[in-house]
Amino acid sequence: MKRISISVTGVLRDVLSKLISLNNKYNESEFEGEFPDLDLVKHLDFKDEEELIKFMYIDCPLQLFGYAGEVEEGISFMELNNFYKKYRDEYKIVLVSEEVEKSKPATLVFLAKHGCLIDNVEFYPINKSYTIWDKTDIFVSCEDDVLIKKPTDKTSIKFKNKYNKDIESDFTIKSIKELSKIIDENK
Repeated sequence: MKRISISVTGVLRDVLSKLISLNNKYNESEFEGEFPDLDLVKHLDFKDEEELIKFMYIDCPLQLFGYAGEVEEGISFMELNNFYKKYRDEYKIVLVSEEVEKSKPATLVFLAKHGCLIDNVEFYPINKSYTIWDKTDIFVSCEDDVLIKKPTDKTSIKFKNKYNKDIESDFTIKSIKELSKIIDENK
């Protein structure tokens, strides 16, 4: 049975908006709008990446990862659950997420809060989700590392956002609703 891996962050969960909100609240920052790029240390005035990671994964994991909104508010999980029900007998469908320490249970809270039906969830260390290529056939992600490191015998489906528009993939979607069509057309 072929395996489809779907990234939680960036495809289902909007961590960036929640991170801005929490940073503004706890660090007395006044950042508004969207980031011009993903240099979060610079834009959120952290002294280094270690301080940013501590804030995200140690200080505020439940608030950030558990209570973040959906990328497509009100649509992401409805469509994901429909996708799962349609393909669960043909594919092993797995949600994957880069997590450490308390961000793992926070991610489970996020998935439960939105009524996720998918049985399989796997966690990987920060900046290591590309290693999932060893275990998957099709990967749905918005992460540059995952898309760039795709082996030639696998299929990448890019969930397009403003930060990955120049990254190549086999297929591109702008909404989780488009995933079924790509799977159906490429069986």
